[in-house]
Amino acid sequence: MATGSETSAVAAHQGVGYGGEDNAENRAEPTGWRGDVAPTAGDTTPAALAPDLRAWFEAEGLMRYTVVGDEVGAVSELTRAPMVACGPSDDDFVVAPHPDLTAYPGKPLREMTLDDYNVFLFRWLEAAVLAGDMRCARCGKRILAGDDLPDPDTWDAIFVEKELVAWMLVHFDCKRWLAKKLKGMTPFDLTPHAPNTYDLSHLTLAETQRAAPDETADDMEIVDTPDTPTDSEERLAPYDG
Repeated sequence: MATGSETSAVAAHQGVGYGGEDNAENRAEPTGWRGDVAPTAGDTTPAALAPDLRAWFEAEGLMRYTVVGDEVGAVSELTRAPMVACGPSDDDFVVAPHPDLTAYPGKPLREMTLDDYNVFLFRWLEAAVLAGDMRCARCGKRILAGDDLPDPDTWDAIFVEKELVAWMLVHFDCKRWLAKKLKGMTPFDLTPHAPNTYDLSHLTLAETQRAAPDETADDMEIVDTPDTPTDSEERLAPYDG
């Protein structure tokens, strides 16, 4: 069962995002966004994403598109990149981060498979947990770091790849209600922010690699449905609810 064990060093939380006071520290360029395109809240169009991250998401089939029209008949296309749910509210979603901007010692984005990105994303989530930035996607209770957590605090990392493409953390006991919460949710109902940036340079090379099939991973649990856990493995849990 996943417990959210701590990484070997506390990640540096740089607080990059859309909110906060307007000062020099909070005006750092958000992770995953082009410097020549000023992002606005909810702007996850291909033009706003870093070109290599956008291309990678597209190649993996993770971008989502829809066409909308207005009252005068004008038609436009809306685009949403994959997201991370940092809590249960619609306002808690951020755009999935760019590994090359976190000092991640594993493979660079251009060499990653989806499994490689899932390993990176889990390490990013660990850093977010250590920074106190993650809450359960269902109940909203803060996700805790540490080994041997009490049963109510144990959690899993979930990867949803349907109309909504998103990663999230959820308490083990909350997974049975997750399908109801996510039913009917589309990425176009959400206004994601830019992600926070964490320094992942402390990770070892082994911590950036997926566990071999015969190895027992310490943090991840494969979940075929919200209430049907299987053996642990070093990857994010696919969600089929």
